[in-house]
Amino acid sequence: MAASSIPLPNAQKMEFGIPSSPFIAMSNHPIRSESVALSVSVSELVAALAPIDSLYDESATLLAEHVQEIRYHTKLQPGTPVHTTRESAGYASALLETGVDWRIKRAKDILHTLIRLQDTNANSRTYGIWSWFKEEPLEAMSPPDWNWADFIGTQLAQILWRNDAHLDDALRSDLKRALSHAARSIIRRDVTMRYTNIAIMGTYVTLMAGKISQDAALLEYGRERLCRFHAFTEEWGGFPEYNSPTYTIVAIAELTRMLRDFTDEDGHLLVRSLHHRAWREIAIHWHAFSGQWSGPHSRSYQTLLSPQARAFIHRGVRHRIALHEDFPAAVSDILLPLRCPDDLLPFFTGEMTGGNFRQRIMDGNPALDGTTHLAGHFALSSVERGTFWNQSRAITAYSRNKDGPTAFHVRFLRDGYDYSSANLIADQNGASILGAVCFAYDGGNVHCNLDRIEKARIEASDWRLRLQFYGSVKLSETPAIFSAGQTLNFELAAGVVLSVHIPWLVFGQSTPCWEITTNDTGCAVDLVLYKGSAKSFVFDDAFPCALALALTINKAAELPMVRTVIQKDRRLHLEWPQPSGEVMRTAAPLLAASEEEITAIAREVKSRQQK
Repeated sequence: MAASSIPLPNAQKMEFGIPSSPFIAMSNHPIRSESVALSVSVSELVAALAPIDSLYDESATLLAEHVQEIRYHTKLQPGTPVHTTRESAGYASALLETGVDWRIKRAKDILHTLIRLQDTNANSRTYGIWSWFKEEPLEAMSPPDWNWADFIGTQLAQILWRNDAHLDDALRSDLKRALSHAARSIIRRDVTMRYTNIAIMGTYVTLMAGKISQDAALLEYGRERLCRFHAFTEEWGGFPEYNSPTYTIVAIAELTRMLRDFTDEDGHLLVRSLHHRAWREIAIHWHAFSGQWSGPHSRSYQTLLSPQARAFIHRGVRHRIALHEDFPAAVSDILLPLRCPDDLLPFFTGEMTGGNFRQRIMDGNPALDGTTHLAGHFALSSVERGTFWNQSRAITAYSRNKDGPTAFHVRFLRDGYDYSSANLIADQNGASILGAVCFAYDGGNVHCNLDRIEKARIEASDWRLRLQFYGSVKLSETPAIFSAGQTLNFELAAGVVLSVHIPWLVFGQSTPCWEITTNDTGCAVDLVLYKGSAKSFVFDDAFPCALALALTINKAAELPMVRTVIQKDRRLHLEWPQPSGEVMRTAAPLLAASEEEITAIAREVKSRQQK
């Protein structure tokens, strides 16, 4: 196959920049006495590999793909043909598991290529990591992704630990050096324990690198880091990278790998405790009626669960939940000994459901929480302080109708893409949410950290609040003209009506209007704040910008209207009396503020609620 053409079957797509690849974990042969044996059907593994085999480019000795929609780390445009590093590493690891001669040869060819693509210069800023794509070297990325030391290092560790019998001496020696480079890059970076999935993954890489190379310093660092992560998680009461359908699954995969490969001396009991906590994160948010993982989500790439995520959970709970669709097993599902702890299974079967659950999402005084309300036929969730980054799900709802699961997700878009400097300060009481949307002048654009706004100025041709729906949802008649106080109703399922009320809005001098858009996944009701020629927007004292929204499910007729008050502190204060006599409250700055000030206001709101 010519590397320049990279023909691909239309039916097979892989997403880059996110760990949705089927290669999260790849090894099973119990060639070490302390490993957990796992019986794997080679025929099942080969069947799972078949569609991935078709992506292999023999001339490049890597997997071929096209760049998907992603606006950070890579400068390559969507649709650009590329060859991947992370996915190729996972593929090589899986190929070795089959024991098939031609697959072993292919794995070796991939590994030789990956070794050449690693930055091995200890004086380099990107020491020990790989670029995402062969076509885009590290110096061309925006910026490089240091997580690739963790993702690819994990695969190299597994290959050396589980399948080194397939390697010749030279390749084995080269892989050990590559793994050590990755481990030392991880140590040099030494991520905060708040970065949940990478904190876990880097622990595995460094500890295993120490075991494989008999490097006492690496081994000690890995064991110490595991203790540090466990202690931090116990103190936090969960994971700061909370309730993530993407990264909690990564955490479970990594912790399962540790349970398989670590000894008691390495901290096996600590891993078991963390493994239970990670599965509990899914269990207590599982909405049995919709078959969905309810929010709020710190990081998610799909509001409805992907087939890969559903297959992962289904296998982990031993097929005890009813799936309305047939999902093929991913390679990672086949090769990991996935097992949800027995005491958590009732959450998935529907035996334990309902009620409200709160979890800490941000530390400080007071700490800020996320709230999940699980009812029989719907789930509603929100955060007390969040952003509208494209990975964030600050407000969600789930249900199911005769056509399948339905979902709702509030977004704020700049030029059609989620705007990270739009912020939410919210209060939730059961099936009702009162939220204030405000703006940071020092936040990010498409990413919270990688592309910070400079001098409170950004160019745009379109701004809109989007009420995003997935599945078959019945919309109320939406007026073209917006007026404060309007309430829109949406039927998520029979007898499950979501009401959205916009009591207050200002965005410069704009005249908002409503638009409805549809696509393959559902529909969106957009409150358009500006649509026209591109121009600079300066979020300064001359540009007031804030809006309020109130949401409720099956309670709209019971509730009085939201009260809005503008005080001399140039803040919008909101109150929403509830039938119970409680009053929901939130507030937001009327002008763009610093992220620090927005967080401080959220804490003030929380403090008033607690009094």
